[in-house]
Amino acid sequence: MSAQSLQALAGANEIRLEGARLRREMGAMHFAASRRQCAKLLLNPPDSIARMRVGRLLMGVHRLGQVKGQRMLSLAGLPPAAWEYRVGPRPTRRGMATLSARQRWALAAVLAESLGRTR
Repeated sequence: MSAQSLQALAGANEIRLEGARLRREMGAMHFAASRRQCAKLLLNPPDSIARMRVGRLLMGVHRLGQVKGQRMLSLAGLPPAAWEYRVGPRPTRRGMATLSARQRWALAAVLAESLGRTR
């Protein structure tokens, strides 16, 4: 492999590790703190999670699995396919869907609203 390829792989690995660290931190937080942190990340996604799929970010939230995550997408008015959308504001590849600013706000609002509910 060329030096440029190795640098690209190293950079991609750093981004994946940072995303994994953020998801681990959210999972270790209390229920409400975890959802607040996820909402903050949705509203202002750092570069480390800009390419992460929405489903992976939501699965990092404490006590939030695929079923509850899909329900939150539905409550935010997003299609079920949004589970596979990218979090970041810009597409990373041609044809790769991303959440718009309105969609990120709607999902963050649903997360914040769910803080009062336990189920």
